[in-house]
Amino acid sequence: MRLFFALTFDDDTKRNLMTYQNLLRSSGINGRHTRTANLHLTLAFVGEATQEQKQKLIRILRQLKSKCDGLQIDHLGAFHQKRSRLVWMGIASNRALMNLQRELTTALKAQGFATEAKKYMPHITLFRHDTGDTQLKYVDVKARHVDVYSIALMESIYVDNKLAYRVVDEVLQSQG
Repeated sequence: MRLFFALTFDDDTKRNLMTYQNLLRSSGINGRHTRTANLHLTLAFVGEATQEQKQKLIRILRQLKSKCDGLQIDHLGAFHQKRSRLVWMGIASNRALMNLQRELTTALKAQGFATEAKKYMPHITLFRHDTGDTQLKYVDVKARHVDVYSIALMESIYVDNKLAYRVVDEVLQSQG
């Protein structure tokens, strides 16, 4: 099973994030959009894990002391890949988020899990495989607060040949 840790959002927040996808689509973005149910913010990618490792990961999740109950989304960005780009919504500087991610990666390392060496760049993926030439700096993005629903251990699965993310376990962050 392929596992990762993420911040999740409630349905209303996901619908609000869809408005940015619609704005980008009308601005010329031609990539494959992230399905509404799959919108999340990755904290740490684990990869393939055994049942025993999954139980360790659940314990790590439940022992986290850091919280992050809200984010400010405020800009667009892209990671350039071979022939396309991944378009994302950026997060304003957030000490609680960075503390949570640092605590999580420290706990993962302590339990023998590999973590990514590159600098953590918090983002919400909106499109994959975009080959258009839309200049993201010209797309008007209004800063917006979004509530975080939970910190979750997620599993990547395929349902009807479509990628889906299933919550394995979660710790709720907001009461809204």
